[in-house]
Amino acid sequence: MLTIFKSTKGQDKIAFNGYSYRKDKTSMQSVNWRCDVSKCKGRLITCIDYKNSTSEPIETGEHFHAPNPGKIAAAVAFSAAKEESVQNPEVPPRRIISNAMLNLADEALVALPPRRNFRRSLQRKRTRDEAFPARPTTRDFEIPEQFHHVSIDNRDDRFLLYDSYDAMADDSDTLWEIVTNVSLS
Repeated sequence: MLTIFKSTKGQDKIAFNGYSYRKDKTSMQSVNWRCDVSKCKGRLITCIDYKNSTSEPIETGEHFHAPNPGKIAAAVAFSAAKEESVQNPEVPPRRIISNAMLNLADEALVALPPRRNFRRSLQRKRTRDEAFPARPTTRDFEIPEQFHHVSIDNRDDRFLLYDSYDAMADDSDTLWEIVTNVSLS
């Protein structure tokens, strides 16, 4: 069975028959993949639309090592957990890790990174993928609407209550009222 997952650098990889492959060459009709193990001669050929294709890939070349389905399952679970952490930023990394480990075999569990490293990887992935605005270098900038709120005690509260900045006016005096409704009461 063909499984597509992401490498640690975000590139597509393929797991097939207990081996993992990284993209090697792309032609007009096919994609050539090479085994992840250094100097291994194992190769795989898929059609150009490998993500939506139902056709079986073609294996060429001989692997000089045994398949490692546990390592592949761990890599697929790790990749899926990273994607889930970006798609669901409100879910704590510990819960994502627990869910990822839930249905893995023992041979895959031992191939996963330690929990602390796993958690840090998820946190780093979230940080890289969040779209923070550029650091302002002048006084004429706007705080995007998504950053006007803060979550305190599972309550979403607006913390930028007033912004007097007017981009059309040539006035350098800007007043921001940065408090929460809770702190005002």
